[in-house]
Amino acid sequence: MRNRMMGLAALLGAAMGAVGCGSDAGPGVRVTGFVFDGLSGKRLNFFDATVPSAAGVSVANVVDNPASGSQIWTLVDGEIVRAVPCGQGAASELNGIDASGCYQFENLPYNAELPVWVQRKGYEPFYGVLSPVARPDIAFSDAQARVVSRSNEATEHVNLRLFPLGTAESLSHAFTFLYDGRGIDGVSVACDVTPSSTIAGSFLAPAVTGATVLEGRSDANGLVVFSGLELVPGATYSCMARRDATYLGRTLTDAFVFVAGVDAATAVVDLEASAPVAGSPSLYVVSSSVDAPNDARPAPTETDPVSQAVGLSRLVLTFNRPVELVPTTANCQTAALITSDVDADSVVTKLVDDNAAEGKVSEMVGAQLSADSLTLTLEGRFVSFDPDDINTTITYQGVAVRPVGPEDHFDLFTLGFSACGGPSASLLVNARSGGLQSATVRLN
Repeated sequence: MRNRMMGLAALLGAAMGAVGCGSDAGPGVRVTGFVFDGLSGKRLNFFDATVPSAAGVSVANVVDNPASGSQIWTLVDGEIVRAVPCGQGAASELNGIDASGCYQFENLPYNAELPVWVQRKGYEPFYGVLSPVARPDIAFSDAQARVVSRSNEATEHVNLRLFPLGTAESLSHAFTFLYDGRGIDGVSVACDVTPSSTIAGSFLAPAVTGATVLEGRSDANGLVVFSGLELVPGATYSCMARRDATYLGRTLTDAFVFVAGVDAATAVVDLEASAPVAGSPSLYVVSSSVDAPNDARPAPTETDPVSQAVGLSRLVLTFNRPVELVPTTANCQTAALITSDVDADSVVTKLVDDNAAEGKVSEMVGAQLSADSLTLTLEGRFVSFDPDDINTTITYQGVAVRPVGPEDHFDLFTLGFSACGGPSASLLVNARSGGLQSATVRLN
């Protein structure tokens, strides 16, 4: 972070110019708040640890120490003004009121842009800019300067964050951009630093004197990482994300905000989709069990060969929206095997014969929808199976589906070409591959 901060002399010069004698006059602003460790969230004391009381007990952080190396300060009319402890008031060790981290500036001028520095051993120095609220309802003459009564003070509550030395070097924020549950590549991200704010109870943002824009582009898994070399701890970044190209006819965008070093180091951003452009599919496969065909397949748990074949032949399709099997098309669901008697034992893998004349069900293929209608599971129906005949595959054909509900209800889609001249339909596409959905499963 230090390499992003301007030199102290330059900052002092700029600040003196901002709050010099020409600033809009008038004391009367009291700024109070707490100082926190930005990583742990614990309050940090800047003043003497304890003060004795008449009862022989003590309260932390309520005695000023001008000689301390830990200081909070600003510039008023070209003069350094230190923060002081909050008053002890009703706090005591007996009642347990904790004044840790509390600081205050008194009688700061109205309508003046005030720089704030914070320094503490073991922590990165902080620099921010505070703009107290104006009080147009109170008019001050020159004779009243610096003698305004307490009842005329306006109060701002502004918290401060400090980060341990080395935070910037180890800091990173990673975002995974998802749509329909999968990582989306090619998402361009642009983030701007949000200006400092003094809204009551907020944290004063650090002044960013280096680059104020972050840019990134998601990889094949939808991941974008911003490192500490790009980030200013404690700064708030407002981001816009947009995929460079349309995704299945949809424009994907989103907006999000994060505070560097404070918010979670990893986050998921669910992209919003526009309405599809003309000609894009209303239904598609988000993922399937054959998206990575070379992955190792789990060993079958069934004991008899036919049951093993059924389990190994399953093709699971997950859709972007609920679907239903198109009525009267079950007889179109067929499957084709490619196999050979590799071990020459006269045992081969064989499917149940299809009875096209029956016309109502598929003898070769079982099709089952999940309860939420988002997942379709297909499986072959077998007469025999030889697990030693390697490279046996099954390819499904003529499985017709359509979206549930009145919208797009007449958009029909099929996995594989129809074997029985069923309704005209579009072939299903797979969002991961960007091409047609594979209908082939390798059994062994």
